Amino acid sequence: MTDVHLSPGQLRHRRGTYTARLSNPTAAQRTQAGLKTALSQYPAMQPAWGFPEYEQYGHDTFDQFFNSFTWKASCPKTDPVVWVGSREEYLMLVPVTSMLPADKGKLFYNFFPLRGSSTLSAFKELDETDSRLYYRTP
Repeated sequence: MTDVHLSPGQLRHRRGTYTARLSNPTAAQRTQAGLKTALSQYPAMQPAWGFPEYEQYGHDTFDQFFNSFTWKASCPKTDPVVWVGSREEYLMLVPVTSMLPADKGKLFYNFFPLRGSSTLSAFKELDETDSRLYYRTP
């Protein structure tokens, strides 16, 4: 097994949420299965939206999006029913360096530290004309 050293990388964690309010809910919409059906019909969840919400949350399909959350209703008897989906989100940030021997691990881009951090600084030296890093369609 090879040790992997991520310094000066950083692991970030946050609690992700998604809130859905169903006004005048049917009996079925007061269940998790009913919520899934109702959410799947939202215009913002449709591919025709251009950038559907499930993609904005990092998923290829609506089912992946829905299954990534743990859903809880505010109170099944209220109107509207407020459903809150929650999940744990982790982000690993590592610097982008060259792997070419001639560059000797040259740093191209370092993550941007949390606001107020005094120990790490941002570094951005990406050459947007470098074909190893970017591709432009004709």
